[in-house]
Amino acid sequence: MTLDWKGVLALGGVVIGLYFVAKSQAKQALETINPVSENNIINQGIEGVGTALSGEPGWTLGGWLYDITHPVTDIAPTPLTVPPADAESIHLGGG
Repeated sequence: MTLDWKGVLALGGVVIGLYFVAKSQAKQALETINPVSENNIINQGIEGVGTALSGEPGWTLGGWLYDITHPVTDIAPTPLTVPPADAESIHLGGG
């Protein structure tokens, strides 16, 4: 059996097609283990459990860590004061 130019062309097309399919699958597989990706399988698992336990949609481990290390204080903000009505009573400093 001999290969003519049509057979070589068909074989080349199959090889190129398989290359692109494998490249696409490899990219998706790498995305699931990429530590900085939001599609990381471990990240998705942790966020899924955190969302289920907290009841907060959009719960993240990073947000939770920030919340526990930066507690909200119950200190009231400083009230705003109304400036004096006449502009001459305002002292801006200087001479």
